Amino acid sequence: MLYRVVATLIVLFWIAMTAQLIRSEVQPGESRMREVPVSHVLKLLFLHQQPSELSIQYQKQTVGRLRVHPQVRREDGARIFDFVGNAQFSVPGFSNERLSWDGSVELTRTLELRQVRVGLNTRGPGRYRIEFTHDVRANKGRYELKAGDAVVLAREYSLDAAGRAALLQQADVSPQIVAMIQAAIQGPGPQEPLAIDARQATLEFQGEPIDTSLITFRQGGQTLGEIHVSQLGQVLHANTLLGYTLIPE
Repeated sequence: MLYRVVATLIVLFWIAMTAQLIRSEVQPGESRMREVPVSHVLKLLFLHQQPSELSIQYQKQTVGRLRVHPQVRREDGARIFDFVGNAQFSVPGFSNERLSWDGSVELTRTLELRQVRVGLNTRGPGRYRIEFTHDVRANKGRYELKAGDAVVLAREYSLDAAGRAALLQQADVSPQIVAMIQAAIQGPGPQEPLAIDARQATLEFQGEPIDTSLITFRQGGQTLGEIHVSQLGQVLHANTLLGYTLIPE
């Protein structure tokens, strides 16, 4: 159970960091001049509200699937990314683990990040679910671990470094693993600021060149990931630093 909790927490931390990054990039008055503003690409996604059905590949093998659907809520005009997926991950020293997930990223009408919600499920003999909610305005998170229908652990915490460390300790993770995860999140030395760039690009898709908007995630001069978005607001290709690639099914 321990390694499943640790692996899941790493994913949650990544989501929290990404949420903070989105907030700084699209919040009015904080975006920088780019070839194509990131907010322009987001508006394109919500204009067409087209779902993206993607295969997750690793070393040219399909290991999972992801569905992302941008939508506009009629009641208040909120912009919402719904997502659901599953993938097979290899954890050194353990058998392959298949995780499934679902959740949403909610922005206001003016593209200010409001909330991130995600649930992760493990399969196999011990079935666990972690539910996570990030309230941006309060800068608070809530974490709930379930074994079947029983709630094993529920905590609220801040999303700063102290809050992350406290969460790991509450999950009964050893100090050595805490240090390892903190190092993986922060990297060596002072943490470099994360940045998102967007520019016009061309992608060869099904044998034809297609005009896209290329979103690039960078930290400390290193590219963490790239996403090609079509003019109809669909994801056509994405790759990550970990070697996972996403392509349309």
